Amino acid sequence: MGVLKSAQCVFLCVFALASRISWALDPETEALQEADRVWQIPGQPLVKFKQYSGYVTTDESYGKALFYWFFEATQKPAEKPLLLWLNGGPGCSSVGFGEAQELGPFLVRKDSVIKFNNYTWNRAANLLFLDAPAGVGFSYSNASIDNYGDNSTALGSYTFLVNWFKRFPQYKSTEFYIAGESYAGNKKVAPEAISPCPLLCSIPGMSQAPGSKKQGIAAVQSGV
Repeated sequence: MGVLKSAQCVFLCVFALASRISWALDPETEALQEADRVWQIPGQPLVKFKQYSGYVTTDESYGKALFYWFFEATQKPAEKPLLLWLNGGPGCSSVGFGEAQELGPFLVRKDSVIKFNNYTWNRAANLLFLDAPAGVGFSYSNASIDNYGDNSTALGSYTFLVNWFKRFPQYKSTEFYIAGESYAGNKKVAPEAISPCPLLCSIPGMSQAPGSKKQGIAAVQSGV
């Protein structure tokens, strides 16, 4: 019995260590992520996957910060790609429309009832919703006179991604997809949002190392 318990203990320790290695993060990064952790919103159905939301500064001189809501995949998030969803408009909130009305896990119905979406896209991918540009949804700018337009929106979205990947570096090694609808497919995502740097290939740590998993932009999808 003592040998069996020892073997079980060794197995559990090895399993726990292996699990942690796959998501190994330094304490500072873990603290940043936990600060954005959403445990549960009022009326939300119980779920097992993690969710995060918060602000990422994109322009300190203008006091710009973009709001995001991120849902890990329902199962095995470390093995799933990352998908960024952008609504169009221009001026439509990706949180208010994409998440709450279309493809997110929590759909807001009449009388503010929150229903779990059985067809949520985070069954297939880690799902990131971004309110962009500043002034849309919960994203903001502290400047009374701001710089708007497609180029500004694209640069702001790019800067958001650079800083978001610093906060969630474990997703640098996953396949990355950009998807959107309406105006998001016109100018907000492509071509400006992909071409400036050229985007994700210039994000520190995103360059592919020999033998590593695929990373960078795997595909872009846009619809009307």
